Amino acid sequence: MADGTYPLQIVVGHGSNLYLPTGLYVKAGEWDDRRKKCTGTLSRRLNAVLDNLLNTVADRVLELMD
Repeated sequence: MADGTYPLQIVVGHGSNLYLPTGLYVKAGEWDDRRKKCTGTLSRRLNAVLDNLLNTVADRVLELMD
């Protein structure tokens, strides 16, 4: 983005990759790619939102697999 941020997306890969937008953006230096966690300001809040979204997506994928 023009402000130096990047969109956070959830990657769902089951036969093909699907990228789900989260509506969240962070600067490159505020993301730990190894841990897949935000490290910048408001990181606790952003990580909680991401964890919630990831759990929701994982639950839905499991439902679809059944």
